[in-house]
Amino acid sequence: MLLTLLCVVLGWLSMQFNWARNRQEALRWVESINSREFHIVHSDGLGIDTTRAVNAPWSVRILGEPGIRRITLEFPRGTPDDSLKHAERKLKRLFPEATIYVMHEETPEQRRKRESSLAEADRAPH
Repeated sequence: MLLTLLCVVLGWLSMQFNWARNRQEALRWVESINSREFHIVHSDGLGIDTTRAVNAPWSVRILGEPGIRRITLEFPRGTPDDSLKHAERKLKRLFPEATIYVMHEETPEQRRKRESSLAEADRAPH
């Protein structure tokens, strides 16, 4: 009985460490996109917003994982929609606490409108 419980706990911990590792790899991927044909849209140049404290899910937070509030990725026009949806699904699965924006390249006017609405949302009380 004790051995079974130990195996269950160790299996669960292994899954949480794997989730934390996958989150870290995804953040490195998001940060590296700027060096490829994709680029990141965010005022700090990273596309990862940690300006307001949010909590990562408790099971990875206990392993030291930070919460991520928003991830924004902009893909070049012509990128297949399936690629955008796949990236969005993957990021949502890894970062359930984050708001994920995955989109095609914007015109300057579209970018101003989106950034304006994000700034308004940032000023709103949470």
